[in-house]
Amino acid sequence: MGDVLIWLSEEWAMQLRGGLYMSMVLVVCDIMHDTLSTINYKKCQSEKIYTVSC
Repeated sequence: MGDVLIWLSEEWAMQLRGGLYMSMVLVVCDIMHDTLSTINYKKCQSEKIYTVSC
């Protein structure tokens, strides 16, 4: 299990919540050599940072 911090524009964040960029997130998790179990997007307050839990 690991968390990957990625910077996203508001447009990308909205599309990620819509699942349109799920493949991009899966690639990020695969590069990190983590076993994909769940993906959680947690917006850190006013910052445009999301944690991807792999």
